[in-house]
Amino acid sequence: MIVQTRNLTRYYGKTIGIEHLNLEIPAGAIYGFIGPNGSGKTTTMRILTTLLQPGDGEAWVAGHSVTREIAAVRRVIGFMPDFWRL
Repeated sequence: MIVQTRNLTRYYGKTIGIEHLNLEIPAGAIYGFIGPNGSGKTTTMRILTTLLQPGDGEAWVAGHSVTREIAAVRRVIGFMPDFWRL
Protein backbone atom coordinates (compact mmCIF):
# COMPACT_ATOMS: atom_id res chain seq x y z
CA MET A 1 0.00 0.00 0.00
CA ILE A 2 1.25 3.47 -0.83
CA VAL A 3 -1.15 5.10 1.69
CA GLN A 4 -2.67 3.50 4.77
CA THR A 5 -4.59 4.98 7.66
CA ARG A 6 -5.85 3.25 10.78
CA ASN A 7 -8.49 4.97 12.91
CA LEU A 8 -7.15 8.37 11.86
CA THR A 9 -8.91 11.05 13.89
CA ARG A 10 -8.61 14.82 14.18
CA TYR A 11 -10.84 17.20 16.12
CA TYR A 12 -10.85 20.99 16.06
CA GLY A 13 -12.16 21.66 19.54
CA LYS A 14 -15.55 19.93 19.56
CA THR A 15 -15.75 19.86 15.76
CA ILE A 16 -14.85 16.62 13.98
CA GLY A 17 -12.27 17.04 11.22
CA ILE A 18 -12.01 13.30 10.56
CA GLU A 19 -13.03 10.42 12.77
CA HIS A 20 -11.72 6.84 12.62
CA LEU A 21 -10.67 6.99 8.95
CA ASN A 22 -9.41 3.64 7.67
CA LEU A 23 -8.03 3.90 4.16
CA GLU A 24 -5.81 1.75 1.95
CA ILE A 25 -4.57 2.97 -1.42
CA PRO A 26 -2.45 0.51 -3.41
CA ALA A 27 0.70 1.63 -5.19
CA GLY A 28 -0.02 2.75 -8.74
CA ALA A 29 -3.66 3.63 -8.02
CA ILE A 30 -5.23 6.93 -8.97
CA TYR A 31 -7.29 8.14 -6.05
CA GLY A 32 -9.26 11.33 -5.49
CA PHE A 33 -10.95 12.83 -2.46
CA ILE A 34 -14.46 13.95 -3.37
CA GLY A 35 -17.01 15.26 -0.92
CA PRO A 36 -18.79 18.30 0.40
CA ASN A 37 -17.07 21.11 2.26
CA GLY A 38 -16.26 20.05 5.80
CA SER A 39 -16.06 16.34 5.03
CA GLY A 40 -12.37 16.00 5.99
CA LYS A 41 -10.60 16.05 2.61
CA THR A 42 -8.18 18.86 3.44
CA THR A 43 -7.58 17.60 6.97
CA THR A 44 -6.72 14.15 5.63
CA MET A 45 -4.34 15.56 3.02
CA ARG A 46 -2.64 17.81 5.57
CA ILE A 47 -2.05 14.81 7.84
CA LEU A 48 -0.80 12.62 4.97
CA THR A 49 1.61 15.37 3.92
CA THR A 50 2.87 15.89 7.51
CA LEU A 51 1.52 19.44 7.69
CA LEU A 52 -0.87 18.52 10.52
CA GLN A 53 -0.61 15.94 13.30
CA PRO A 54 -3.49 13.54 13.85
CA GLY A 55 -5.28 13.65 17.17
CA ASP A 56 -5.40 9.85 17.22
CA GLY A 57 -4.73 6.92 14.94
CA GLU A 58 -1.88 6.49 12.51
CA ALA A 59 -1.08 6.99 8.85
CA TRP A 60 1.70 5.75 6.59
CA VAL A 61 2.86 6.97 3.20
CA ALA A 62 5.11 4.61 1.24
CA GLY A 63 5.57 2.63 4.44
CA HIS A 64 6.70 5.65 6.47
CA SER A 65 4.82 6.90 9.51
CA VAL A 66 3.53 10.46 9.08
CA THR A 67 4.13 11.10 12.79
CA ARG A 68 7.50 9.39 13.35
CA GLU A 69 9.21 9.60 9.92
CA ILE A 70 8.30 13.08 8.70
CA ALA A 71 11.45 13.63 6.62
CA ALA A 72 11.06 10.26 4.88
CA VAL A 73 7.41 11.00 4.01
CA ARG A 74 8.31 14.42 2.63
CA ARG A 75 10.98 12.88 0.39
CA VAL A 76 8.40 10.69 -1.39
CA ILE A 77 5.42 13.04 -1.79
CA GLY A 78 4.38 15.98 -3.88
CA PHE A 79 1.41 18.09 -2.84
CA MET A 80 -0.01 21.21 -4.48
CA PRO A 81 -3.36 22.39 -3.12
CA ASP A 82 -5.45 24.72 -5.27
CA PHE A 83 -5.10 27.35 -2.53
CA TRP A 84 -3.30 27.49 0.79
CA ARG A 85 -4.69 28.64 4.10
CA LEU A 86 -3.34 27.95 7.59
